[in-house]
Amino acid sequence: MAKLAILGIDGATWEIMRPLVEQGQLPRIASILAQGCSGELRSETPPITPPAWTSMMTGLNPGRHGVFHFLRRPLGSYAPQVADARAFRGREMFSVLQKRGWTTGALNVPMTYPPPAKEAEGSWTLAGIPCPLDPSVLSSDPTLLADLERTLGHPYRADVDYSPWHPDLEPKGTEDWDDLELLRRELFAVERERLQALRSLLTDRPTDLHFTVLALTDRCQHYFWRFQDRNHPGWTADGEERFG
Repeated sequence: MAKLAILGIDGATWEIMRPLVEQGQLPRIASILAQGCSGELRSETPPITPPAWTSMMTGLNPGRHGVFHFLRRPLGSYAPQVADARAFRGREMFSVLQKRGWTTGALNVPMTYPPPAKEAEGSWTLAGIPCPLDPSVLSSDPTLLADLERTLGHPYRADVDYSPWHPDLEPKGTEDWDDLELLRRELFAVERERLQALRSLLTDRPTDLHFTVLALTDRCQHYFWRFQDRNHPGWTADGEERFG
């Protein structure tokens, strides 16, 4: 059993979570809140994925770890490069703990691609965004990927291929509901597979630190929040009925 488990629920702010807790829809989170501590933390500046997760893992602010966005430009060039695990300075928690004798497991944690070429025995990484969709490059341990493929019945999927969709392209009132329904099904399918992978990894590859990030909450809000927020310019009554 893990000495420390971290579960990130991407995009799940207290503004959304507390009403659901009060309505009795999140009993396990309600139990954690009742038995432990909770509070609102100030996000990083700027409050977006790469700098925020990098700060969380390194304890450094963006001015020190050097990540400010999904893209970066090398000195002397205007050519953009993706900001990934090769882009930041500082030591992240996984390597620090491994040097202290802990085993670590990271599933879908942002800013962990490319995965370390070599990790302490018993430790593993299955990288999160930004990363390629090719599962073969998400872990440096091919046996982990092979085990998950047997568990899932197909190769592990890092994420949905979002190229056919964009949250801001559909003008108000002309949405393709069947297309959005397909996206919704894809989003939930990928997250169910990730939860299946999580259960398998917790059982077959236990570690002292286990860190998992659930992404469905974030992805759904990128594409469907407009149908929940009546002040959003993309809100429609039909959209609220279908996806709100």
